[in-house]
Amino acid sequence: MTPYLTKQGLYREIDHIRSYLPYIPKSLDTYQIQLQQMFPDLHIVQRELDSKKISGMLLRGETALIILNSSRNEISQRFTLTHEMIHYFLHSQVGQFFCQDDDISPYEWQANEGAAELLVPYRLFLPSAARYHAVLQSNRVRALQILAQQFGVSRTIIAHRLESLSFELEQYQNGVKLEQIYILSREKAASFKKQTSPLPASLEKILDIFPE
Repeated sequence: MTPYLTKQGLYREIDHIRSYLPYIPKSLDTYQIQLQQMFPDLHIVQRELDSKKISGMLLRGETALIILNSSRNEISQRFTLTHEMIHYFLHSQVGQFFCQDDDISPYEWQANEGAAELLVPYRLFLPSAARYHAVLQSNRVRALQILAQQFGVSRTIIAHRLESLSFELEQYQNGVKLEQIYILSREKAASFKKQTSPLPASLEKILDIFPE
C-alpha cells in the first residue's frame, strides 16, 4: 500500500532529503557524478528507451539502478533523475518503477511533486513568482522562461508550480511571511476558500479546519 502523505507532509520529507542534497547542480553530468559519489549503491545510466512515454526507471536489488531516457533533453532528464531519487528515498519497499508522464498514481504524484519541490523550493519560488507577477499577466511565456532558467527546469514545471502553489502564492501576496505559509493541496485550499473570504493575514484557523 502506498504510504499516504499530505502535501505538507511530503514537503517535510523533501526538507529531510534536502539535508542530503543541499545543492543540486544544473549540469546533468555533474549531478549524476555527485549522486553516485554520495550513494555507493546507486548507478545511473542513460539509454534510449523503446517507449518514449517512459521518462525513466528505478530498479532496486542489491544495488539501485536509475535509467534515464536519453531521447529527452538534459533539463527533462535532470527532473527525471530527481523524480527517481524521490522514489529512491521515500519508496524503498518497492522494487521497481517505470515512470511515465501520464501516471497519476499516489507514488508518482509524490515523486513528481517532491521533485518539483526539491528543484523549485516554494520558499525561493514564491518571492520570485510574486516579483514577476505583472510579467506573468502581460507576457506569460517570457515570465515562465525567466523562472525556468532561474531554477534550471522546464517552463512546464514552472507552470505546474504556479498551479500547485497558487494558494501559497496568494498567502504570500497577502502579506503572510514565508515561515508562516501553510501548505495545502488544491482541493483543501478550494474548500478553505469557500469558507473564508477574503483571505486572512493569519491562517491559524486552517489548522482547525484541516488537522494533520
